[in-house]
Amino acid sequence: MNLTMEQIASFATGVDHVEIRQTGCVLHRMPAAMEALYTNDQGVRAGCTSGVRLRFASDSRWIKITLQYGEPARWYFLCAVVVDGAASQAFGPVGHQKTWQGMVFTQELNMRRVYDIWLPHLCPVEVMGLEVEDGSVVEAAPALAFRWLAYGDSITQGMNASLPLFTWPARAAQALSAGVVNLGVGGATLRAELAQSVPDIGPQLVTISYGANDYVVNVPLADLRANAVALLDALRRRYPGVPVVVTTPVPLFKPVGLNQLGLSLDDYRQALESVVAGRPDVHLVRGTDLVPADHYYFNDWTHPNDQGMVSYSENILPHLKKLVQPLKGA
Repeated sequence: MNLTMEQIASFATGVDHVEIRQTGCVLHRMPAAMEALYTNDQGVRAGCTSGVRLRFASDSRWIKITLQYGEPARWYFLCAVVVDGAASQAFGPVGHQKTWQGMVFTQELNMRRVYDIWLPHLCPVEVMGLEVEDGSVVEAAPALAFRWLAYGDSITQGMNASLPLFTWPARAAQALSAGVVNLGVGGATLRAELAQSVPDIGPQLVTISYGANDYVVNVPLADLRANAVALLDALRRRYPGVPVVVTTPVPLFKPVGLNQLGLSLDDYRQALESVVAGRPDVHLVRGTDLVPADHYYFNDWTHPNDQGMVSYSENILPHLKKLVQPLKGA
């Protein structure tokens, strides 16, 4: 039994909107105005389905999916499925190919289970089909506890986690039973235009994680502070009372010096800290407390590997849990 595109769209989590085409569903994690900010390589990264999942319940003995892959941001193409919030397994192609069709999950008996199908975090895909056993029941999964909006750069997007559910936002979202709209884009800076493109999705938590690329491309500290203030003010107007967490850049295990402005990465950390100070409902988490400055946690000079993503998520979770506990207890 092939599900309709409308059914597939209704199961999408971690999206701003869904575009239904004749060939399938394109799942957009950010609003069009925000996606338009990114061009060239960053445009490819913005089009990836980072944090996007199909969440539903079914008693089918098998589930099959058909995907069409676009141009990759990184050479990671596998998807993953989480069953009943616990057991997980990977599926999909190891290398890049135009289309892929295969089994997501099989079981011997018709048992109702809840599925979270996490789509690739570093390659755009179009969902061309989702198929279940004839006569089986397919329905919406139980609602998640709350919605979380995660701004950031490549580390938030998930480079270079080996699976989409291994990124730090995905790990934290699973621990919190949250739906995360991942706005992370590799190479992104905390630019002024973000304040004009705040998604209208009604989150109960927002995180903002920039600074490393601002340092690399020599953004003046005054601009960084002004852009941070503009985004925080825009979020406060759109979502009054919603807690916001600002994280500063994680350490680099490879020593770095001063950029062309004569500024260190610590200068950018301190600039972000100065913006957060004294603002109600805005909370600071230092990136130096999230991932140790040790090559064991990195697979290049700046991006955490799977172990680094575990460290990031485990160390930020206590801060997030304090802010969302009233939501989960309601």
